[in-house]
Amino acid sequence: MIPSGIMNPPRVKLPLPIIITTICVLLFIAILYAERLSFLSSSSILRYKTCPRKHNKLKSRDSLQRNQWESFVCLVQGIIPEKQKSMKRGRVYLVFKAKEYNATIEFYWAPFLVESNTDIHIIGDPKKRIIKVDEITERAKNWTGVDILVFNTYVWWMSGLRIKALWGSFANGEEGYEELDTPVAYKLGLRTWANWIGATRMVSSVSMRQSP
Repeated sequence: MIPSGIMNPPRVKLPLPIIITTICVLLFIAILYAERLSFLSSSSILRYKTCPRKHNKLKSRDSLQRNQWESFVCLVQGIIPEKQKSMKRGRVYLVFKAKEYNATIEFYWAPFLVESNTDIHIIGDPKKRIIKVDEITERAKNWTGVDILVFNTYVWWMSGLRIKALWGSFANGEEGYEELDTPVAYKLGLRTWANWIGATRMVSSVSMRQSP
């Protein structure tokens, strides 16, 4: 008989999500502990057993995508010793190099992929931008010899409904341009880009993705 005034403590049932979270945390702590022990050896359970060497990845994009490039480099450079990495900066490019693997992650400013008057000196006013829809050589010379190319055409859709297109050389001035609907100019620019892809034959496959 239980004395009056004394009650059994209620049994507390933990919710399943809390139990799962606790188990995951304990497993993660165990992995970190094992990783710390393995730091003294040549192997690591969190490190790839084999890493590709002499690999180049290049992103040819606009300023928004540069932030993504910088985030990507931050993820990589944190595990590389200071003496085994370098960063080269230019007016239109950034090149991060992992010396041990002879690999680079590169960013080149080419907002329209084809040449434009905003490639070097950035022109903020879309109405003053002129796109050279039939010329990509000056930009593409920085892209040859890489293993992975990532292109982005975001800036095209921030240039209004119509855009100034030019055939010929900027050396002759910016006169003689023609205003085209942006989708039409975009199609011409992509055709120039696609012709370059086909002519170089350095890309075995090309995939395309559209973001909302």
